[in-house]
Amino acid sequence: MAFYLSRELGGHNQGDIGKAVGLQKTSSASSTYLRMKSRVAQERRLVRRAQKIGEALGKSKSVTPFDGLRSPGLGLGRFMTSQ
Repeated sequence: MAFYLSRELGGHNQGDIGKAVGLQKTSSASSTYLRMKSRVAQERRLVRRAQKIGEALGKSKSVTPFDGLRSPGLGLGRFMTSQ
């Protein structure tokens, strides 16, 4: 989840994410991100988990990081309902 959110919310590239967690190869970070992206697109519970993490991050930064997840390009908009 950290790889996915770092990329989607933080806009960090896979190389930087991989270095931050001690990976030697960019391809390992890319594979991890793509696997999680696929799972998030298929599993509602992961969407909810991502939302909760994003909301917690938003509270600490006074930002609403999940505004962008409503866009169809991220594949999460179809799972999100207005409250």
